[in-house]
Amino acid sequence: KAHYRQFSIGDGADDLAAMREVIRRRFTRYLEESQLPLEERESARFAYPPQLLVVDGGKGQLSVATRVLDQLGLDEDRRIIAAGAGLWADVDRDVPVGE
Repeated sequence: KAHYRQFSIGDGADDLAAMREVIRRRFTRYLEESQLPLEERESARFAYPPQLLVVDGGKGQLSVATRVLDQLGLDEDRRIIAAGAGLWADVDRDVPVGE
């Protein structure tokens, strides 16, 4: 639990907008902190990318996650699961694939 990350967002009424904001903030910080000198990265909270990104939802949420990563230039080595729908996406596929 020490590695869990929490973000304060707006009212959260728009699920997709909230997800977009959280993913963009998390991975923007990763891009910033990954440029730090190695000795400073050890104490940085976002200096590493997650090995797996799990989003709670279906095709809409998976689409938001892949779009944000693409916009940030992080379209390589991504592994994303939309847990609510059993969908997944990775570097070898351009579109979500069902079970």
